Amino acid sequence: MQSHFYHFTRVDSLVTILQDEEPSLRPRCRFIAMGRPEDYAVPKKASDFAVFGLMNPYDRNWATMEHTSDEGLIETLVSKPSRCPEFAVLKISVKPEDDIYVADFSPHMDPEYKGLHSQHEPVTKRVKKAYWDSLVPFFEYQVRDLNYALPEVVSFTPFPLSRLSIDHSIGSLALTNKFRAIAGRKPKESPAAFESSPEKWAMDVASCTHLPDLERLGYQAPRTIERHLHHHADVRPTTQGL
Repeated sequence: MQSHFYHFTRVDSLVTILQDEEPSLRPRCRFIAMGRPEDYAVPKKASDFAVFGLMNPYDRNWATMEHTSDEGLIETLVSKPSRCPEFAVLKISVKPEDDIYVADFSPHMDPEYKGLHSQHEPVTKRVKKAYWDSLVPFFEYQVRDLNYALPEVVSFTPFPLSRLSIDHSIGSLALTNKFRAIAGRKPKESPAAFESSPEKWAMDVASCTHLPDLERLGYQAPRTIERHLHHHADVRPTTQGL
C-alpha cells in the first residue's frame, strides 16, 4: 500500500518554506475556496486550508484531461501560471493519524460549470457537494480501489521537513512537455520568456543561503548552477534573488 503522495512546488517556494521559523509544508489553499460551505450544503470544514497533491505525479488521467483544445488540465494548473523556471516534485510521507484524503476532482469538469461565472448557479452547488462527498481517507481509498477519474490528494495536516524529500526537479518547459507527451500532444517548442536567462536563475539559486538545505532534501542543481559554482567559487551566500 502506498504511504506517500506527490506535490508540485516551485523551487523558489521551497526556499520560502526553508526561511520559516519552523519549516514545514503547510495547508495554504482552501478545499472549497468559492462561496460559503452552507451555500453548497457541505460542512464548515470544506472551507479549511489544505495541501493538495497526486498519488502519481504524472497521472495519465490528469495529463489527458483537456482544459482547452490544445492544453491539458494538469498543464494549466501546475506549470502555466508559474514565473519560475524550475519545479521540485516533493515526495511526502503519510501517517495513519494524518487528516488526509483522496477526492475526485472530476465533478469540476461538468460542461455547465464555469467557475466564478456560475457561482450562483445550481450547477456549482452540485459540483462542490459532489467534490466534498468524494473525500475518502487516504489509506481507505487504496483498499477500496475506487479508481476515481481525477484522484486528488487533500491533506488538512501540515508536513514537517522530516517528511519531505525532493523526488526530482524539472524545468517548467520540460514539465509542460512531459504532460503533453503523456497526452499525445505536440511539445511546445518556444520557451517562455522567464526561461530565457538560465544563467541568472543559476546565479540566484547558487548564491542562496538555503542551497545546502535544498540539497539535503534531495535537490540536484541543474548544470547551469553547477557551472556557475565552478566559475564563481568565491560567491558570498546571500538571500537575494529568491
